[in-house]
Amino acid sequence: MRFLLISIFFLSTQLYSQDTNSDIIVYEAMELSGPRIGFSYLSESFRNTINRKVGVSLEPFMAQFGWQFEKRFFTISTGATAVSEWVALIGGFEQEKFLPSLSWLIGMRSADGFEFGAGPNVSLSGTSVVIAAGVTVQS
Repeated sequence: MRFLLISIFFLSTQLYSQDTNSDIIVYEAMELSGPRIGFSYLSESFRNTINRKVGVSLEPFMAQFGWQFEKRFFTISTGATAVSEWVALIGGFEQEKFLPSLSWLIGMRSADGFEFGAGPNVSLSGTSVVIAAGVTVQS
């Protein structure tokens, strides 16, 4: 009898993880890929590493141009969205350099377009961590 009462108690209550009043609105994944342009700040130690490994001398600020492969994987009721991004960039073209890089970022985008993300990066200087912020302008 005790087993029956305990079973009824646990089976009749809704578990917190099954709460239907969640702020998370699950949408189907959305493809948000497209061109990207921006700039990067390169620290002196990073520029020295590139110079030593590749023999390229760079200025502290470097223009970047490339393509971002992005997917949204959930949105909350405020409009903030979680995204996963692969970003392939070529930097240094304004300095007549060719410096490719590939980054994978996990981040958030607010309803008004501000975004922030972080993740691993592979470039000619080796591997590193990239931290990115920006604004998506929608017309």
